[in-house]
Amino acid sequence: MSRTFDIDHDTLPTGLAALEASAGTGKTYAVTHTVARMVAEEGVPIDRFLLVTYTRAAATELRNRTRQALVARRASITGTDSTAFEQIDRLGHAIADYDGATITTIHGFCQLALGSLGVQVGRVGGESFDEADDSLTREVVRDHLLRALAATPGALDRTDVGLASEDDPERIETALLEVVRRHIGNQGSALAVPPMPEDPAAHPAEALAATWGALVERIVVDIADRRRRAAVATFDSLISDLADCFADDAPDAARAAAALRSRFSVVLVDEFQDTDRLQWRIFDRGFASPEFPDPRTVIIVGDPKQAIYRFRGADIATYVAAVHGSRDEPRTLDTNYRSDAHLIDGLNAMFRGAQFDAAGQLSYSEVSARPGAPDRSVVIGDRDPAPVEIRWTDPAAVASGGDAQRPNDRQRGDEYQEETAPRIDLRRRGADRGTSRREWERAVRKPGEKGPASRSEYGESAIAARRFCAEGEQQDCS
Repeated sequence: MSRTFDIDHDTLPTGLAALEASAGTGKTYAVTHTVARMVAEEGVPIDRFLLVTYTRAAATELRNRTRQALVARRASITGTDSTAFEQIDRLGHAIADYDGATITTIHGFCQLALGSLGVQVGRVGGESFDEADDSLTREVVRDHLLRALAATPGALDRTDVGLASEDDPERIETALLEVVRRHIGNQGSALAVPPMPEDPAAHPAEALAATWGALVERIVVDIADRRRRAAVATFDSLISDLADCFADDAPDAARAAAALRSRFSVVLVDEFQDTDRLQWRIFDRGFASPEFPDPRTVIIVGDPKQAIYRFRGADIATYVAAVHGSRDEPRTLDTNYRSDAHLIDGLNAMFRGAQFDAAGQLSYSEVSARPGAPDRSVVIGDRDPAPVEIRWTDPAAVASGGDAQRPNDRQRGDEYQEETAPRIDLRRRGADRGTSRREWERAVRKPGEKGPASRSEYGESAIAARRFCAEGEQQDCS
């Protein structure tokens, strides 16, 4: 369960708090105005905030929007009592001292934290930064590969894919590099190295897996050791090194937590659905966990429906555990300020009551269109297209490239074919023929506007959700 968050009137969050915000519901507004309220009402200095997001562009926007929120909050105070004057003064100091605000990416924060912890985490300064993080990886892989092949020629041959060291050692190097890069690049992964069988000759597949696994394990350890000795930091190492400070067996975890908590009073983590287990360990044990003194307010903001970075280690289970570990039930934003009313109604009809996990902890939260939102802001000539449609296609036709298949990147311009899959209009029921991409490109426009509209302008009002129906029949979705 969750409840709506009223940014202007609800009690401000404390402790570990979760805010779930679907696309278009004013997440950035909620985050920035929460900061403004905490400055004005609770007197939190601007340099005691840590705002973390996941790209440099997002961090720049968040920095600009937060300052705008402080200015807007200060201008909105019209009272003449002592409380009003105190809030105006606090906001004025925050605006004047705004350069002291820490609004950064996850990697920027980790670099800052590691620098401040210094010798506590084995750093003595003077590190260089390698964004590509490839030359050292390739060097270590080649060193270990040469040693392995020199000791036991053919030990890494893979007959299943035609890899033989005698014929093409470079292919083995390429395959090994790919495995190592995938593991290093996925912060949530763990190596599962099988044991060497007692009789390798009798179990060649298991023996080969054990050999490759043990080699990858040694390479990963050696890469980390050489990187530390060479004082070279990478994006991934910034996170893993700081997370190591808060591992269960880390001897100085309490001291590291105390250092971070003495620096920041409020932490807001944006795009939390893309957080992996190492990143959450940093924010949890570094700031939120009561196992160390003086836990801080940590507000995690995200939308589990937008979790797309599993390949990089982002773990939805981490999100669920953190959200449901918060002191209060998660809060949500329930008004969409971006989309047309008919689109919102259609999506609510499609996903109402949907559960995205077996435990029922991830469910679809309905939203409402903003007051005064148009029913639709896009028209196609004199047509009245459905804002949301469900299309059923024949799997065999899709697999064979028939008419029901969407055009691919090689089919452009006049080669686009009309989509003939039947569809159901969530708003008015009934089926008709699809609209070709060429018609969209040429005819779509906003009311009163001349010329074709961009894809983004009609994308909000013409979403086609393709589903495969087991019975092959259209269902009533209205």
